[in-house]
Amino acid sequence: MSRAASKEMMVRNSITVPCDEVVMRCNLRLAILAAVVVGVAILLLVPAPAQIRALTGNRLFDLGHFALFASVMIVAWWGLERRILPALVFTVALNGIFEVAQNLSVVRTANVPDFLRGLIGTMAVTVPLWAACAPRNRTRRLACVASLPVIAAWPALEVWPLVVHICRKYLGIS
Repeated sequence: MSRAASKEMMVRNSITVPCDEVVMRCNLRLAILAAVVVGVAILLLVPAPAQIRALTGNRLFDLGHFALFASVMIVAWWGLERRILPALVFTVALNGIFEVAQNLSVVRTANVPDFLRGLIGTMAVTVPLWAACAPRNRTRRLACVASLPVIAAWPALEVWPLVVHICRKYLGIS
């Protein structure tokens, strides 16, 4: 093999190998995003067990929207090549689509507070990602520091009465 042919072969191989790796990585990310969509569909559309509904009055599932969509935002951010805006649009759209789709379920119903819980969970992840991934400046850091307690306080305040109620039922205190 001539030197020119071997150089051409090296160039061709160096171009195709990275392309194959990029395609494989892209397919893996898309497969994981598809699995997330299926997982969210199962969690939001399948009726909850009666024992849990009786104990918590569906409040536990309402609060799950916060954690669920915070997790979806992290996976979407990773799956969409660490781009915040497409991940945010994907997560908010998924939240809205499945909240509306809950009307098709037998036991579940769509409501605005559940959508807002998912939106706040999404923002709880988006704000720190936005502050960490963007060029460092004082405004972004201050926005992140100021918003995190506000975002974190809402689910904590909402879950506190539920925790007290469950503890009282468990301990037999009226």
